[in-house]
Amino acid sequence: MNIHFINQLKIIKLANEYLKQCKKNGIDISLSPKCFMTTWAQTPGYFTIKFLTASANIKSIIFFIKDLFFIGFHHDLFCKNKIKTDKIDNLIVSYCTKKNFRKDGSFFDDYFKISSKDNNLFWFLISLDNFEPLNINKNILVVKKKKISSYNFFFLIKKIFLFFFKNFFFFFFF
Repeated sequence: MNIHFINQLKIIKLANEYLKQCKKNGIDISLSPKCFMTTWAQTPGYFTIKFLTASANIKSIIFFIKDLFFIGFHHDLFCKNKIKTDKIDNLIVSYCTKKNFRKDGSFFDDYFKISSKDNNLFWFLISLDNFEPLNINKNILVVKKKKISSYNFFFLIKKIFLFFFKNFFFFFFF
């Protein structure tokens, strides 16, 4: 067998074991960025793979410290519109900027090369420039910040405290 294929199988096995352990520890793996194992971008999941394969380096540690610090920027994320989740069959999660929106309220994804005009798809968009058009299709939900550069140190401390409290409580009582 090809050595790359064998290494891929090892990584898949390590990732599966990691995800099982996360579930066992009460972590919702569908929400945790450390459980979204990307290999194409430097994300928490990418660096989790690095740690699992013992190929982490100082860059990995710096990433996690920066990622922890940036939690304070996420205190005021919101969605202007409400949706009924029982009507969603196909969900696409993507990023958006002002240039992706059309005057008719539709969205065009540069990566997938498709438009939101297809009503069989629901778009969950994360705004990178905090833009959301006034006129927007009903199958689009945009997440953005209330203020572009606001930071909340207490939000960061609260999240860190909750994380350690949850893990401490879980470790000693279960």
